[in-house]
Amino acid sequence: MANHSKSPTASTKITQLLSAALAIPGLGLASSAQAQSMPDAPIIRIRYADYDDYQSGKEDRISVQSPMVSITTPISETDVLEAGFTYDSVSGASPYYLSTLSGASGTGIHDNRRAGDVKLTHYFSDFSIGVGGRVSDEDDFLSRGGLVDAHIWTPDKNTTFTLGFSIDSDDISSTLQPDFSADRRTEGYLFGITQVLTENSIMQSNLSYTHASGYQSDPYKTLDNRPSTRDAWSLLSRYNLFFPEYEASLHVDYRFFIDSWGIKSHTLDVAWYQPVGNNWIVRPNVRYYSQCAAQFYEGNFPPVDFDTFYSADQRMGNFGSIGGGLKLIRELGRGFSADISFEAFLQDPNLKLGNGPENDVKDFYATFFSVGLTKKF
Repeated sequence: MANHSKSPTASTKITQLLSAALAIPGLGLASSAQAQSMPDAPIIRIRYADYDDYQSGKEDRISVQSPMVSITTPISETDVLEAGFTYDSVSGASPYYLSTLSGASGTGIHDNRRAGDVKLTHYFSDFSIGVGGRVSDEDDFLSRGGLVDAHIWTPDKNTTFTLGFSIDSDDISSTLQPDFSADRRTEGYLFGITQVLTENSIMQSNLSYTHASGYQSDPYKTLDNRPSTRDAWSLLSRYNLFFPEYEASLHVDYRFFIDSWGIKSHTLDVAWYQPVGNNWIVRPNVRYYSQCAAQFYEGNFPPVDFDTFYSADQRMGNFGSIGGGLKLIRELGRGFSADISFEAFLQDPNLKLGNGPENDVKDFYATFFSVGLTKKF
């Protein structure tokens, strides 16, 4: 891809356009397409995000405000440190599409979440190893976890193999039941390949498996009773193609998910990164999602059989969603860049792929807004 007739600005755009969708820890791209390189300078990112959703007849249902900050920085010639912190403030009415006639219904919601993570990656000549930890704390939930991953690349750095393992331990309580206490343990495994296909294209595929054991139900939902184990598999594939004639890039992401509860889902996201002038990049995108219900999902309350697994949580039901948005990225000079984005989507059981049993999943609408500032030293 390297073209010495291009200006430094154009070369930088190519790097941004190809690498933007391949966001795995430690992955970078030089100005010619490569599957792996070590970050060479500190990067600080500050972001504020706002999420709102609602349903017909129930305006301003849930609102989430999330300031966050992260840093990626070399701390030696062979070591990179990554750290981040997020604070979520959640407020709103009791969720209609989550409320299964629960004791929480009508009381409203207000909660704060504090989450932090840190990771140290050591680079060798042809591979890297990263070790990290994370913690997330809410009024009724505490999660602590760790991870280790390895990236192994070929001598030309055009192919990278990724292996990952993570483990999380969750303590679950309920603000409505002071004596309630439960725990959950989740193990995750990942295998991935990132491959430069041509001088203008790159592809990544990740296969992941998770096993969760312990309390899987929702303490705020009356009679909610889910299996104590859950096995899930997902395949994520990402393809980026650069068009020299437009100095633009097409990003296509597809994810297939299946679990032991009977849920299957498909997610397709298509984005176009288009430079405008010398300092702007415009990214429109569209996203489609389809899901079939868990085996124990019922739209009726109470359940027909009290001795079987049961949930009326509509996140377990049959539905599809479609949405899209627009993101603007601006180069500000001196290593600064800023971005602003807006997305909206509609969830509706009629948008699901294929035929499935009817359910009473309600139409659901959501908007997502974010603004960010990045500084590369």
